[in-house]
Amino acid sequence: MDSLVPFPADSSPALSGSHRRVSPSEVLDLLEERIARTLADGGRPLVVYDLDATLFDNRPRVLRILQDLAEEDATLDERTRALVKSIPLDRIRYRVADTLRAAGLTDPALLERFQEGWWKRFFTNEYVVFDLPTPGSVEFVRRVAEFGGTTIYLTGRDTPGMSRGTLSSLIKHGFPVPDDRGTILITKPTFEQPDMEYKREAVARLREIGRPVGLFDNEPKPLNVLVRGFPEALAVFLDTMHSPDVEPLEPGVLVMGSFVADTSRN
Repeated sequence: MDSLVPFPADSSPALSGSHRRVSPSEVLDLLEERIARTLADGGRPLVVYDLDATLFDNRPRVLRILQDLAEEDATLDERTRALVKSIPLDRIRYRVADTLRAAGLTDPALLERFQEGWWKRFFTNEYVVFDLPTPGSVEFVRRVAEFGGTTIYLTGRDTPGMSRGTLSSLIKHGFPVPDDRGTILITKPTFEQPDMEYKREAVARLREIGRPVGLFDNEPKPLNVLVRGFPEALAVFLDTMHSPDVEPLEPGVLVMGSFVADTSRN
């Protein structure tokens, strides 16, 4: 089942008027052409996808964590517990504190306690399985794989803490399964490694595997790293939800609101 709750409608500050919005069907046509051309040249075409807020909606994970924290915290009064447990999925924001403030909870000590609880649980196999595919993502990835491209899941999730849950989710929801031939899952070796350092190192690894022809990410900074490493690839920014720490997207990056054609954001 896909996540059917749309992301916030505000467009990303990383975008400028030069970034063209495109439909998934147009991107599929472009990818099919690039994959066929690469195969004809004897190359191995790679299509690289981020996971969080790209192929997967991680707001259900956040919501479950907040609900569990509220249920388990014996110090909360019933009103506070009820407010937390009644937060709807479409009110989940990137920062936990922003989500709770929007629900009417402003006590600094309470916000800090929930932030700490979120941090301990968000990056775990136990909770990552609550993510749901973003609308149309499973069908899109499977369709691109049928063109003959190698599917690469390039994620900042770490191997020790999240790879098992990630693999379980990919299988459960029908994504192409990592097999080191037609589909590869690349996770961060350690939780402590900075995400941007890891993504820069991934450029060299991708070159060893094949020739990236498609790049998909919801975060401007890591997408820019890949674009600079592979300027000839088709780069697509998923305008869903991202970190407040942004930078302008590289020129020529295309923009999609989702992986389904019938969305008002495209």
